[in-house]
Order: sequence, then structure tokens, then C-alpha cells
Amino acid sequence: MAHTGKILVTGSGIDLTLLRPLEEAGNSIVARPKLLSAAELKAELRDAVAYLHGGEEYASGDALSTAESLKVVAFMGIGYESFVDVDAAKERGLRVTWTPARRPDAVAVFTLGQIIYANLGIRNRLDERYPPQWSAAVPMPSELSAQRVGIVGLGSIGSRLAGLLLTIGCEVSYYSRTRKLAETTLDLTYRTLPDLAAWSDILVVLLPENPSTVNIIDTSVFARMKEGSILINTARAALVEPVALGNALRDGTIAVAAIDGHYRDESVNAALMREFGPRLLWTAHVAAHTRQSMAAMVDQAVRSVLRALDNAPDENMAVGQ
Repeated sequence: MAHTGKILVTGSGIDLTLLRPLEEAGNSIVARPKLLSAAELKAELRDAVAYLHGGEEYASGDALSTAESLKVVAFMGIGYESFVDVDAAKERGLRVTWTPARRPDAVAVFTLGQIIYANLGIRNRLDERYPPQWSAAVPMPSELSAQRVGIVGLGSIGSRLAGLLLTIGCEVSYYSRTRKLAETTLDLTYRTLPDLAAWSDILVVLLPENPSTVNIIDTSVFARMKEGSILINTARAALVEPVALGNALRDGTIAVAAIDGHYRDESVNAALMREFGPRLLWTAHVAAHTRQSMAAMVDQAVRSVLRALDNAPDENMAVGQ
């Protein structure tokens, strides 16, 4: 027999009409689009049977400790380990599900936009009435097709981005912990991370955040990069070690960095913006925020919640049985 009850939904941009299957199954929806504090999240979870997690909250062990009726945390995205205390979820016998990128275009196209914007220096040209006096201090940009682009993480999004870049005429290589089929289908070159950093004019980070990827772009990686390189991080800020990033911006290794998402320590964000503001293109982790992509993730999460409440198998279950 299926469980029913309160389903907590966090995060903005969620079309609540897509949650109707949950209501039709006898559940009540409690939507909280604004970021919840730790105490607020704990209170909301106390009587919930399911949590559709589309926000920036962290479901800590403490937040889960009094959620006696909770059956599932359905995370909208792939980096669930940074938003759910996995050990606590396992201890409580909870399911944690995720939404693998079934629509990679949203993030891939957003990342391509970041690359174009950074490569052409569009931000610096926005308020000019006349072309600048090009010089060594104000260099004329290269066409994107003349740039070497290295992709760190060749999942569905990285593969889609690689295809777009190849169409433009870029040279593209990649690094991943395992070799990917797209290496053959797209005729890409695999390189180790240090070699990829040295080879690339533009380095793109597209890995999920988990304990093995935090700070993967560190001083040793920046040390291999060319002077004036571009860094694009459409994953999570935490994948790039912030002190190393600051040093690389300061010494000119990185000309421009585009990051979709902020560090959890606001003092780190403030310090970087204060010193390097014009050379940082910072957005609030919105790459996947298109109507189509969000609808696909919500649909997948809703199906995972219904399966969990019905004790049915789920191919998108990351934790649990």
C-alpha cells in the first residue's frame, strides 16, 4: 500500500502544475521557493513523507533526525552528495534519488554562451561607443574557432558541448576519470588533467560536486595553464580551490573566469569579487534553468517520489533499496 502525506518542495522556478500527479495520489504539497534555514528545513521535514529537493538547502543528519515519516529525498540535479547527508540517509533507510541529465542542451548551450562571452571580452565592450585602442594591454580577442578547449568531465552535458564546439571549428580534448564512448564518436583526444590544463586555451569544468571532485582544479592545475587562459566552471564553485583561483587571476594565468554558482562561504565570494570583479563572470547556478529542462527534472523527481511511496523500484535511486 502506498504511503501518502505531506510532500515538501523547495527551490524556485518549479511549475507547481507539474506536481499534480502527487496530489492526485492523495498527497498534499507544501512549496517553499525561498531558501530555508537549517532550523526551518528540520521543522518542515518533521511531518513530511517525501522531500522534492530543488533548492540550495542541505539536508543534514540533524534535519533528517526527526523526520520519522520521511521515505525519500528526490534531488533535482546530479550532485546530491553535496545537498544530502548520504550517511544519515542510509542510516535512516531513506531513498535518495537524482535526475540524471536527460536534457543536456540547457547546460551545454549556457556553457557555450559563457565561453563566447568570456573569449570575446563582451563584458568590457558593453558601454563603449567606439572600438578600443587595441594594444598589448588591451589585446584583440581570437576567434573561438582558433581556440583549444579542454573539457573536464565528459558526461552527457560535456559530450553535447564538445559537439557544439567542434561544429564551430574548435579543437577539443577532454579529461574524465574513465574513458568515454564520445571520444570515438566525436573523435576527441583524451588527456590527463595536467596535460589538458597545459594544452587548453579555455578550460571548462563540467563535473558533479562530490568528495572526489571538490578542489579538483587547484594550484597544481593552474601551474600548468598558459598565461591568459580562460576558466569556465558550469559545475559548482567548490570544484575550483578559491585561493588557487585568486592567485591565478592575480598573476595573469587566468584572464577571465566564468562561474555558475557561488562558494558557500560568502566571505570568499566577496573577497574574489572585490579584487577581480570585472574579470569574474558570476551567475547563480542557473545553467539548467530553462522551462524545458526544469520540467524534465520535475517530472523525473515526481516519478521517483511516487515510486518510493509505493515501494517500487526506481532506476534513478542513488541511495536506498
